[in-house]
Amino acid sequence: MAGRPKIFDEKEVLEKAMELFWKNGYQATSTDQLLKTLGIKKGSLYHSFTNKKNLYLQGFALLEQEWQQEFAQELAQSARPIQAIKSLFFEIIEEEELHGCLMGNTLVELAEQDSDFAQAAKKHLKSLENIFCEQIRKSQQTGELKTKKSPELLALALINLWNGLHITQRAINDKQALKAMMAVSLEILH
Repeated sequence: MAGRPKIFDEKEVLEKAMELFWKNGYQATSTDQLLKTLGIKKGSLYHSFTNKKNLYLQGFALLEQEWQQEFAQELAQSARPIQAIKSLFFEIIEEEELHGCLMGNTLVELAEQDSDFAQAAKKHLKSLENIFCEQIRKSQQTGELKTKKSPELLALALINLWNGLHITQRAINDKQALKAMMAVSLEILH
């Protein structure tokens, strides 16, 4: 005998939940807030996702997968992928809502408490590192990128820059200063 059919769009629920988690943080987001924002009943939440943690992990995986696919596709289609990577960092500076990087927030808030959260964030970082590394390698082969530094090292440096930018951006509310800092930091990609 089958259970009751879902009366909500799971992807939409995950996206709304992640917006709330991103804005408030995981621990500061209550089940009541989730139910109100998602417009579903407690039984539906627990039947579909088991618990708050699984809701978060499923939502995190969905958003990260979508973002990475979009970013990888954008880079693959770009005639100048290094310029596209640089542009990404400047786009982060232009973001109006400063909730930080969802992956970074996950590492800072939850990784030491629960290895599942740490693994999800590390998996995302590794995927992003691989995307950077692949594009750096291709750009070195085509001559867009002149540096002889290893693609792996440059990709790790970009991951460090990515994480640092999201934190620094919260402390320095001066977009011009952040852009100047970013221009200097991205000189590793020449």
